[in-house]
Amino acid sequence: RKFISATVSPGGVGKTTLALLEAISIATGENLTGVTPEQAVNVWHYNLEDDLDEITRRVWAICAHYRIDPRDLEGRLFLSSGRDERLIVAQPGPDRSVIATPDVEEVIGQMVANNIGVLQVDPLIRSHFATENANDEMDVVFQQFIEIAHRSNAAVDLIHHTRKSGQGATAAVPGDIESARGAGSLAGAIRAGRTVTVMSQAEAEKFGIEEARRRWFIRVDDAKANMQPPAESAVWYERKSVELPNGENVGTLGRWTPPDAFDGLSNETARDILNAIDAGLPDGQRYIARRGNGTNRWVGAVLEDHDFGAAQAQEIVKAWVRSGVLVVEDYTNPVRRRSEKGIAVDRSKMPTV
Repeated sequence: RKFISATVSPGGVGKTTLALLEAISIATGENLTGVTPEQAVNVWHYNLEDDLDEITRRVWAICAHYRIDPRDLEGRLFLSSGRDERLIVAQPGPDRSVIATPDVEEVIGQMVANNIGVLQVDPLIRSHFATENANDEMDVVFQQFIEIAHRSNAAVDLIHHTRKSGQGATAAVPGDIESARGAGSLAGAIRAGRTVTVMSQAEAEKFGIEEARRRWFIRVDDAKANMQPPAESAVWYERKSVELPNGENVGTLGRWTPPDAFDGLSNETARDILNAIDAGLPDGQRYIARRGNGTNRWVGAVLEDHDFGAAQAQEIVKAWVRSGVLVVEDYTNPVRRRSEKGIAVDRSKMPTV
């Protein structure tokens, strides 16, 4: 409460759906996102791009997927569309400086009257007439939202787009608040920030997700958390398609947990693999930790021989190195007749059967 935060994401990733999912979770007090709200409060979602019918369809899809009676949201979730009534908190004044608009007082009045605890503004760019790349002008914009948050004793989430890279591609770096488009003053104005990005190709390979389905998965990362330690790992969601009673299919999100690298690896198989690694190659050479061009000495090859994919094998090797099961030590290579580093197994840390 009394602070503003930011959700930063490329277009079309699912940040609006995520915002509505969180709005319904907070309004009902139900754990829909993996986090149980500490308190159920009224939420106002002000969407400045979509019409009210589209927003309502998304809400119905979320309610259908999570088996929530939409009637439970009456008087708890407030929906507004910028197509019906624009929300502009700052505009150029007579001397070309940016000034607050009457909308600020109107929003505060509505929030107090309806006991709103959370305001979501989607997207930030459509809520002002300031120059987006001018820090001094955007400071005025952010101050209006801080004023709204403070005087209404509410939390305000500004949903914002990422900037474009020099090649025209969307710059979306997980956990980097500087990915936000426009002036850099956003980072200083917000209490907390996060990014929403699509699963990368490397992540899809790591998790065994087909390229055709990669964009069905998104990750949410803390980008600026002043009052709490940074998250150790991303929160993942999978897109879901929900058919409404009128036959339309509308997307929503469901929590998704990446597969564990050790899925399918029993202790007995792990011992067989580790024994093979410790024995080394037939010519007396030891396996090495990194995959090299034209070499069969990569330690992950032993896992591949046991039908594990290259990405999963790499993750298992990394985990074994971190835990000390696999150690790198000096030995005399009998083929090259020189001292080199190779992989050995700390047998005291072998898994038990």
